[in-house]
Amino acid sequence: MDLEMLLNYILQGIFLIVGIYIGERVTMRGLEKRLTRMFNKSKTGQRLLTLINNPSLEKDVNALLKNAAGFFEEARVLVSSPEAKNFFANATELLKQFSSEETPKMLEMPEKPSKTP
Repeated sequence: MDLEMLLNYILQGIFLIVGIYIGERVTMRGLEKRLTRMFNKSKTGQRLLTLINNPSLEKDVNALLKNAAGFFEEARVLVSSPEAKNFFANATELLKQFSSEETPKMLEMPEKPSKTP
């Protein structure tokens, strides 16, 4: 490999890096301008912007998270209670009885009269 080829490869690498950098900057700037323009024209975008900038948003989100955490804590306590375990055991037993091949006859129903002309 001679010096001329080495310089050629180095220059190509430098131009490639510069081209990628310029292309990325121009593309991102253009994309940002298009998105900003589209966002400014959109009523939904403007509403979202006012919602995000609302100072009570953080307080509301924290209250919502606190309520959700409380709900799941209460649900955990409720489901792990002995009454719930008994209910699920009974429900499982009932499902087993109804899904077995030998279903016990609960009611005696009279046979339908046959229609003979």
